[in-house]
Amino acid sequence: MHHPFQQRSPAQWPLLRLVTRLPSIVLGTAGLWFVYGLEPIAPGVETLARLADYADQDWGPTMTAFENALGGRVVVMGYYPWTLLHNLAKSSQLKAVCRLLSRDTLPAIAESYAHTVVWARAGVDGRLAVVVLNASLDPATDFVLRVQSTEPDGGAHVRVTIA
Repeated sequence: MHHPFQQRSPAQWPLLRLVTRLPSIVLGTAGLWFVYGLEPIAPGVETLARLADYADQDWGPTMTAFENALGGRVVVMGYYPWTLLHNLAKSSQLKAVCRLLSRDTLPAIAESYAHTVVWARAGVDGRLAVVVLNASLDPATDFVLRVQSTEPDGGAHVRVTIA
């Protein structure tokens, strides 16, 4: 039995098996990165994304999701998910993963593509405070922030547009 904080080798993961290791050169970096295809080996593992190369060859699943019996969710990405974060496609993908993992209960999320940092916290009284930082030197125009309603019945989301 492993201690909960002890690192497991990929061969000991109960949900997935790493099956493909492909070298991939990422523009703008000074190194070689590896992409892993994932083979779901447990029931209930869903494929969220597949890896295809420029020749349209399908290398199999490379992003998967799983929900355990207690409702806990996990998403595994078999490629460098923390690179190219200031790319519209990658930013949109990671926001969608966060919404999936949270069951769409994030207190606030930037819907538009902008280099912003969003902090959202609820106070003791339950009121929500949101701080948005423009992390770019350029103005954040047409910025849309989606804020979760704090109404007891769940209510609707509030959309705030900063023009």
